[in-house]
Amino acid sequence: MQHFSHEQDEFKELVDLVLKYENALTDGNLPNLSEEEYEKIIEYYLNDNSHEKALEASEIALQKFPYSSDFSISKADAFLNLGQLKNAKETLSNIIDFNNVNYHLILSEIYFLKGKRKKAFKTLKNALIVLEDEQKDEIYLQMADFFEEEGDYGKMLKALKKALKFNPKNPETFHQLAYVYDLLEQKEKFIKLLNKNLDEDCFNVLAWHILALQYKELGKLTEAIEAMEYLVAIEPNNQSYVEDLALLYSETFEYKKALEILLEIKKKSELSVSGLLVLGVCYIDLENYKKARLCFKEALQIDDSNPDIYFHMAKLYYLEDKYAAALPLVQKAHQGYPENIVFLDLLAHTYLGLNQLELAIEYFHQILHLKPEKNEMYAKLAMTYFLNKDAVNAIEVLNLGIENYSFFELYYYQTVIHFSENKYLQAMECFSLGLQNCFEQHQIVFEYLPNLVEYKPILNKIEEYKP
Repeated sequence: MQHFSHEQDEFKELVDLVLKYENALTDGNLPNLSEEEYEKIIEYYLNDNSHEKALEASEIALQKFPYSSDFSISKADAFLNLGQLKNAKETLSNIIDFNNVNYHLILSEIYFLKGKRKKAFKTLKNALIVLEDEQKDEIYLQMADFFEEEGDYGKMLKALKKALKFNPKNPETFHQLAYVYDLLEQKEKFIKLLNKNLDEDCFNVLAWHILALQYKELGKLTEAIEAMEYLVAIEPNNQSYVEDLALLYSETFEYKKALEILLEIKKKSELSVSGLLVLGVCYIDLENYKKARLCFKEALQIDDSNPDIYFHMAKLYYLEDKYAAALPLVQKAHQGYPENIVFLDLLAHTYLGLNQLELAIEYFHQILHLKPEKNEMYAKLAMTYFLNKDAVNAIEVLNLGIENYSFFELYYYQTVIHFSENKYLQAMECFSLGLQNCFEQHQIVFEYLPNLVEYKPILNKIEEYKP
């Protein structure tokens, strides 16, 4: 995609540099590279968890630049990641430049891993004295990591807040804060902190994005949209943010708004899979199934292993009553996520559409096994049993939902079944229980048996229990 092209070019250049370095080693030559190039290669290996290669590259770099404290620190970092704590500490002991934050991070971690907690924290506290303010967030993040390992989430939170104070734009700090607030079940407090941060800097893109995600997780979609709209106003050319906003619009059924901004992106560059899926859903709402199908097929060209694409294509065929066409697609989606409730539900309904009732029953049962608290599934399973001429199991399933979860609206489905079997006394008894416990849902009976709308005993019962 267009906004990733610069990053992709940089990564390709880095890979080419690493290959150049490795080819020189293979030929038995000492790579003739600049100090900056060695730094990039070592960082690449460390990020790739290739710690032995990072160690080798650090030692080669030190042969050419023997007075570089950066390469000595990288060498110590490689030793640390290889579990060679003694070698790591010895390497650090030769360094006299204490202005590099990584020196303090590595040394404190060596102490912590050796069980020398006091020395680890003393090292970090000393670092706060010698380092510039712009490096101090890394020290507090390290403290937060140590507190987390000790299970002290209160102190972890305090350390993270201090890290945020010194650098309010560090992604790691925000993600760690999100984690600990979620763990402490204090999402609202995190939102308050984010809003305070934004009051101080209303152009903090990262804070707006995290705020939108937090609101979304809490189901506050209106607030999430507002945060994303601010974010897109700040960075209108960031395709990822625009697509996220479109997704939120679609989740609040504002399909026209979602469609408008996605089509605007499509004029300039290719949409991601996520963007194409949202665009397809927008076209479904407009009942333009042909364009929706094209969106989903285009998404498949990008990622033919994505279960969500197969699900959306299957759902489209299902909406068109093309159950035979929907079945292999929803089966493929289900294979990708066997315990996805939404996929299982569509699979069960597809079998229902094909009149393969036994299989529909099987998948409705799977949903109830995974989510026994889903009240509508008791009704779906029971009515499928009833369609399969098995009223006994249908009533039993409804009883389970009533007895275990107090889903009193299920009495109305029992009413439908009993009336359909000419069991009027049982039907009226269930109808009365439904009215006593869940009056407002009695229309369920009329949806299945509209002829009862004028049935006097039913009307009398409604009048009797009317609030």
